[in-house]
Amino acid sequence: MVAVVEQLRGAFGESGLLILPCVAAHINQIIFDSFLVSFWLRKDQSSNALKEA
Repeated sequence: MVAVVEQLRGAFGESGLLILPCVAAHINQIIFDSFLVSFWLRKDQSSNALKEA
């Protein structure tokens, strides 16, 4: 995303400020993905426990 913002050459504002929402969105994506993977792992473990019983 930084490469794309740099190619804009300040057309939409300062490059440094335009990168902040990109970083925030990336952090939000990482947090969401960690919750999603945790959910999938718990679901998979419960599914395996039912198969073994």
